[in-house]
Amino acid sequence: NIICLIIYKFVFIINIKINDMKKLLFALAFILPLMVFQSCSEDEYVYPDITLYHGDVYTLKGGNGGWRSENVLIAKVDGEDITAGLAGVTRVSNGENSFKVTVKPTNNLYEEPYMQWGSSISVVSQYMKNNGYEPLDDNDENGLMYYGKDPVDYVLYAFKDGKLYSSGVYIPVDYQESLSDFFAQRYILLSQKNSQLTFTDPYKTLYIGMKSTIYNNKVYYLIAYGSAE
Repeated sequence: NIICLIIYKFVFIINIKINDMKKLLFALAFILPLMVFQSCSEDEYVYPDITLYHGDVYTLKGGNGGWRSENVLIAKVDGEDITAGLAGVTRVSNGENSFKVTVKPTNNLYEEPYMQWGSSISVVSQYMKNNGYEPLDDNDENGLMYYGKDPVDYVLYAFKDGKLYSSGVYIPVDYQESLSDFFAQRYILLSQKNSQLTFTDPYKTLYIGMKSTIYNNKVYYLIAYGSAE
């Protein structure tokens, strides 16, 4: 009858699916050991990205030598040893393997100012507000000035045609020793003339000037940042 016919067809379909499943499992059981065997037999080591701190030395394991750094100011390679230099990111490779090296500073004396050159006054203002900085009352379309966070007393921004082209901080000269170390872990000294120093970053995209000055009857280091491009 019709009911028996339907049941028969249902059972027949189930048997087909079960048989197909058995074939699939058999194929997987055959292929899987081959995949495992192949991956184990290649014996290739994948070098992970690493994060170091200024002055750290990391020793590479394995490889065929010939390691080179794309930026020796950030990470210097000597044989299988990587020495962390200036803060930044670079890659180390030997033609066959490559991995990213991130170097972080150990001296975080102060938070550097906003440096997205070309930003509008409203963008900079919002950034400073979001980060808890209190503005001075005499801000205008040519510049913004804020009370800083210890040890920075003031943060300032200069605009040209409504676009950010320079930023800076006032730090008391009492922090000279720590400030020197702060810069040594991040920047390259370009020149020293009288009481003014100039620096650049390891990518050579920044131009930084530092000089002593007096503001509100207090002696500061004025550190000004700008684009080197």
